[in-house]
Amino acid sequence: MILMFHEDHIHRQYLRDNLKIQEALESRDHFKLVHNKQPLQADAFVSPNVRRPLLKTPKIKSVQKNKVPSRFLHQQLQPPKQKFESRRLSNKSSEKEHVDAGLKFTETKLKKNNVNENPNVYVIPDSEWKRLQHLDVIALMDAPGEMGSAVRVNVTKLAPDERSQYDRLYKLNGFNQYVSDMISYHRRLADIRNPQCKAKIYPKDLPNTSVIICLHNEAWSVLLRTVHSILDRSPPNLIHEIILVDDFSDLAHLKKPLDDYMATLKKVKVLHTKKREGLVRARLLGYSITTGDTLTFLDSHVECFPGWLEPLLDQYIQTLLLQ
Repeated sequence: MILMFHEDHIHRQYLRDNLKIQEALESRDHFKLVHNKQPLQADAFVSPNVRRPLLKTPKIKSVQKNKVPSRFLHQQLQPPKQKFESRRLSNKSSEKEHVDAGLKFTETKLKKNNVNENPNVYVIPDSEWKRLQHLDVIALMDAPGEMGSAVRVNVTKLAPDERSQYDRLYKLNGFNQYVSDMISYHRRLADIRNPQCKAKIYPKDLPNTSVIICLHNEAWSVLLRTVHSILDRSPPNLIHEIILVDDFSDLAHLKKPLDDYMATLKKVKVLHTKKREGLVRARLLGYSITTGDTLTFLDSHVECFPGWLEPLLDQYIQTLLLQ
């Protein structure tokens, strides 16, 4: 019985060694680049049908020497991800350059149709607040995006300047900002909750919450739709405050225009970081100035449905009662 266990253990170890050899051969070019020598030749393969003692199993000296499994060679030799650097000029400068994903954007004064003559440069307006102020209303029921309806744009029928703007906005954000700029900040959404969820009654003494939202170079219409969906679809007594943490954005509309607009909403505060902090540290900075009973963390590109907050706060109370 002991001998059978020993042979089985040797066979498993033998198969593992052969697997390492095979992976090293598949990464032949990488192996040669790292160790500066010829990789193991193909005739070194050992037939899996032949069971040999463990000591006679071919081994790769370079792998043993560096103690790095061959399956990690691909990960080690991957070139570092390309970092897109942004050149930030002085705040007194009238022009900024932002390089992102190989596309150049220049912030200058708004020109006609929001499109520069240079096809490689997209002109970001000084104030998205003014450009999109027509969205800060409760739109008609047949307006784009109302009740969650899809917005379809036939890009083939757009004028050349509009088509150019459509493509550049998509590359800038990674989503269809052209369509987002057509939808009201206060658009209505259908209440698709289960009837039993709608009928549930929650305590009146639920704790309030401080909502923390971190953002970096977020589109204006998306950010405002997030904020207004929280205010419009939450009981006023449960929203103590909304903290917007701007993680060192370099877009003009996320500076003073954002501060001025949010100043009109009494429950919203804006915090600007002095350097790029990252998501976790930015959230901690937001937490440091909160005064609410609980904390709620949301992304900067969401929309809250009716009745989204009460179940969260009720579950918090139930958890406290169990302790």
